[in-house]
Amino acid sequence: MEDLNFSLLELEKNPRFLLEKDIKQVTISDKDYFSDKSRFLKLIKIIENEVPQVHFTFYLLPSVLDKDVIESLSTIACTLQFDFLSEYLTENRKFFSKKIRMLNDYGLVFGFNIDSSDFPTIKGFKNVLDEAISYYPNHIYIENQNLKPSDKLSTQDIKKIKELSFALEVFYSFGRAVPWFLASIQPLRLRPSQFFSDFAEWQRCNNCSKESNFLPEKVSHQEIEKMQLLFLKLKCEEKHLHSIFLPLKDLVCIHGAFSRSIFEQEDTILELSYHPEDILSPMAMDLVKFTEEVCLENHKIKIFLTDFGPNYEIL
Repeated sequence: MEDLNFSLLELEKNPRFLLEKDIKQVTISDKDYFSDKSRFLKLIKIIENEVPQVHFTFYLLPSVLDKDVIESLSTIACTLQFDFLSEYLTENRKFFSKKIRMLNDYGLVFGFNIDSSDFPTIKGFKNVLDEAISYYPNHIYIENQNLKPSDKLSTQDIKKIKELSFALEVFYSFGRAVPWFLASIQPLRLRPSQFFSDFAEWQRCNNCSKESNFLPEKVSHQEIEKMQLLFLKLKCEEKHLHSIFLPLKDLVCIHGAFSRSIFEQEDTILELSYHPEDILSPMAMDLVKFTEEVCLENHKIKIFLTDFGPNYEIL
């Protein structure tokens, strides 16, 4: 669909023109506008009342977030996007962490933009990835265009950063891995950056790297999910953690099917090794303990979308 530009004033005065033009997604990146709290809150209320079916992406500064704004944002379909800055690793870490924790408490969807040139060494880049993933972002976009060799960053380092970025993009962002990713790497005892480095090597060996012209946006989510499961099984075998793969597979598949019911309006039939209630419980976030305390219980389920979100029935 062709992009359409319009003013925020036009949106405030006549939001229903979005419906007339069949616009389903809107991106707003005017950070000065968002700094006016009363105006921002008014816009959110307009969206809630007039165009609740339109999804909005807001590019924000963390400083605009407070309880009033976050509560209002939770009433509309939206994604929040933030630049992940080096200061969020140091002097402003506590401030940033508090803001993101509030978003997670309200179940809001958010993502990060990372400019890799802000972190002048490969170690610094890996550290920011590890920190960013720990906040449970829905996705991470990484900009590598400004990377240049220096006394701290070799040409080989730049190549590794680009491979690592692509691995994260495929596995985490396009793979919709946020609900289960940290649970999957915890028993493997791997930092996110190490996991994605290993996945980048796996991509090179399996002809799905950037160099092989693999385009994640051109393949289905199910194809990426197959890649995820193949790689996760390999890592579990490497670490002699064969027992956790069955619940991990259930976790990946059930959340993947939930996401496809939303984004592709697709029903899915799954055969699980555990009861779906157990897989969807907090217990599944500790896979080692889960396998020790929860019994295998094969179930066939159907996942589908309702007016209240994804649901399942046991067949």
